[in-house]
Amino acid sequence: MPGPLSYHATVDAAAHRPRRRVTVLAAITLVTCPLFFFQARMLVSDAGGIAGAALLALWLWRIAPRFGPVAPDAPPARRRLLDHLRASGRYYWALDLRERLLIAARDAALRRVLRAQPEFAAARPQERAARLAALAGVSVEEAQRLLDAGGAIRGAAFIQVIQTAQRVHAALERGNR
Repeated sequence: MPGPLSYHATVDAAAHRPRRRVTVLAAITLVTCPLFFFQARMLVSDAGGIAGAALLALWLWRIAPRFGPVAPDAPPARRRLLDHLRASGRYYWALDLRERLLIAARDAALRRVLRAQPEFAAARPQERAARLAALAGVSVEEAQRLLDAGGAIRGAAFIQVIQTAQRVHAALERGNR
């Protein structure tokens, strides 16, 4: 009597044919319980048989019904607003469009000043610069550069004007009016 796992193989090679064909007959006997026996036999003639069996198994797996609810798609990853603003700033910087960034920063700072001090709009240009300098704690020249900002501006001057605009925002947040 064969043991719980036994392999039997026979090889039949026809020597009288020009092309040799090998047929392997494998019988696998698995014993899962003393009362029940499972026996599987597979006839493999060549690599095409293995590929065909694999394709059949994949096709059966594909058409088999799935149990349970369909898993929902993962929500798209949301980017933070700050990430978007940084990417936009880098894009404008790379395309040498600093003027747009400068004008946007200047206009945003001046809008906040006008909300906090409505009389700022009616003041003369020199008085505006002096008020802005006192508000942000910067020199009158830096405040005047912020008010006159626009046009082509390069590296360090651009950064100084943007820093002045940030100081204006920070001063208004602190409540320094």
